[in-house]
Amino acid sequence: MSLELNGKMEGELRNVLKTNDPQQARRALAVLAIAYGADVDTVAGIFNKSTSWAKNLLEGFQSKGVGSIEVKTSPGRPRKYTEDERKLVCDIRRAHPDWALRQVQDAANSKLNSNMSLPTVRAIVLDGGFSFSTKRTWSRLD
Repeated sequence: MSLELNGKMEGELRNVLKTNDPQQARRALAVLAIAYGADVDTVAGIFNKSTSWAKNLLEGFQSKGVGSIEVKTSPGRPRKYTEDERKLVCDIRRAHPDWALRQVQDAANSKLNSNMSLPTVRAIVLDGGFSFSTKRTWSRLD
């Protein structure tokens, strides 16, 4: 199987390589490798995938173009809290960097009128790029 790319399609694939999604970048790189003359079996071996993966990727690209290499969303339950609610939790954390997670949780629950659990607050804060440390308390031994 071979593939010929025009300049526009090659440019679009190169733009995909610059994205932050490694899975999509791998797919674009595999299509480019096939377009530059690499064998489907060789490309499958390089990416540690099956030959059918490379063939399906190539056929999808030939029929649908660059849109075929985009990562589809996986099935499952949607997130319980919306992006706006998650942003509010991060805004509270940003406004009060010295607060413990429990305090962030209490503030978020009062503003959202919800019952967000502490593990959920922790996951949202970590996804938002924040870090936190546990507070140490020292007690005197008598």
